[in-house]
Amino acid sequence: MKLYRDLFTNDDMISDGYKLELIDEVVFKVKGTYRAKGESDYGIESTEQLDENVEQVIDIVDTFELQEFSFSKKQFGMWAKGYMKKLKTHIEENNPEHLKTFMKNISKFIKGVASEFDEYAFYLGKSMDSESAVALMRYGSDGLTPYFYYIKDGLYGKKV
Repeated sequence: MKLYRDLFTNDDMISDGYKLELIDEVVFKVKGTYRAKGESDYGIESTEQLDENVEQVIDIVDTFELQEFSFSKKQFGMWAKGYMKKLKTHIEENNPEHLKTFMKNISKFIKGVASEFDEYAFYLGKSMDSESAVALMRYGSDGLTPYFYYIKDGLYGKKV
């Protein structure tokens, strides 16, 4: 199994135990599920009814100890500008042939998030470093299924 960690904080963010869909070569999209607090299903959906007396959590948030974080739209723009600058420097040094694709596609993604800003919730890793990777969560068209979005180039994979 590969664990994906934040490039700058080493916080655990996601693993390939979940189906990672790569969008435009720069963003992982991951489907989350609700489960009873304390259960460990590693991304396997349960077909059992949810007990309303048991605390329900989103598996990804609970497993990776993500912390919800509040941004204003202006703060999100400032985060994106600073974070993209850090990632651009990292890519220039480590994968320069990917830079053009990254800059083009990440700009499209960030603009899309900004245009539908109120649809998103934001999560930080365990260190709560607001200048590092942010997991963006948005509910699917059913209004119930949480989908998480991670900027791929802000993560590194480590076999565990």
